[in-house]
Amino acid sequence: MKKMIKILTGILAIFCAAIMSLTVYGNKTLPDNYSLAYGELDLGMFFNADKSLKNTVDVFSGEAGGESNVYDVKLLNIFPVKSVNVNISDRKYLAVGGELIGIKLKTEGVLVVGTESFQCDNGQKVCPATDAGIKKGDTITSINGTKITDSEALTNVIENSAGKTATVIIKRGEDEITLYMTPKKTAATGLYKSGLWVRDSTVGVGTLTFSDIDSNKIAALGHGIYDSDTSSILSVSQGEIYTASVSSVKKGFSGSPGEITGRIGMNTLGSITLNREEGIFGDLYYIEGEPEIYPMATISEVHTGEAQVLCTVTDGNKQFYDIEISKINVNSDTDKNMTVKITDQTLLALTGGIVQGMSGSPIIQDGYIIGAITHVFINDPKSGYAIFAENMLKAEQ
Repeated sequence: MKKMIKILTGILAIFCAAIMSLTVYGNKTLPDNYSLAYGELDLGMFFNADKSLKNTVDVFSGEAGGESNVYDVKLLNIFPVKSVNVNISDRKYLAVGGELIGIKLKTEGVLVVGTESFQCDNGQKVCPATDAGIKKGDTITSINGTKITDSEALTNVIENSAGKTATVIIKRGEDEITLYMTPKKTAATGLYKSGLWVRDSTVGVGTLTFSDIDSNKIAALGHGIYDSDTSSILSVSQGEIYTASVSSVKKGFSGSPGEITGRIGMNTLGSITLNREEGIFGDLYYIEGEPEIYPMATISEVHTGEAQVLCTVTDGNKQFYDIEISKINVNSDTDKNMTVKITDQTLLALTGGIVQGMSGSPIIQDGYIIGAITHVFINDPKSGYAIFAENMLKAEQ
């Protein structure tokens, strides 16, 4: 009898441990917010991010009704695991991109990329910008009420200041700050200077991800455009997307990411109105050819396994290449929702894997557009990160 009790106690302990492990795993794995298309409610889909558990046993259940619901997910319909917000909406259809595009972006105000001291007319070394409290990464939007739109406007205001203290409005992160700066006359030229180094625009190439056929909005890159000197995201005043073609491809190797060098054309495809962590967004003016329309997968429908990426890496048409999705992070709200690996030998021979310029290349799985390439792993250029299409669509709205 004691032996039997001991065996039963052991079995109960194993069962309790399994229940505890599954509830902890479920709490971590299940998304905080879950999107579904009408008529496709299937709680088993909660485990699309990890098919191994879904294929073993469908253990979760929940009850709710209406278009926006909170599901209390339970293990074996008994043990509480997590409350999940479920949003049910119409299936979204997107015109898939894949074209290489030229990007020209003008910042809102001017971005401070550095400061320097200079010798003023009394022989002292000074830096008025630093003395005023202006820092690298700040954005100067106005001086003495004059809107600063570019570096030329900044220079004109400073040189015409006559050395009087100026009221400077800057943006530092989400905050707007008022500072006071007194330009000094340089010994070398006799002109008034501030000691500021600034940037007011950027140019580059990337890949168009999709256009929304309902709103005529476009999304590209899958990640924001950051300043290389300050690592801060650039604030957009205006920008445009142009046609582009591949001029050369630098193949990537471990420790040395590759790069697509492109020629930016004259034809304008659209505007840029937003620059966010999830990509750049704007309005579509024109796109060459007949667009291919794909249904968009909700985050819950994306799963590990085979997929394809659509990109332009030769001076010709965009093409599909095979990839594998090896990991999914459903709760990530960044541009690193999936880990992907290039498996297509043709693409590997051309690029060595993911290269700069492929950012924004749309990913297709099971006939759905699910996301876009965003980053390459420096030490393993065959692999990198991708963002969910649903997260890009939410960011543009």
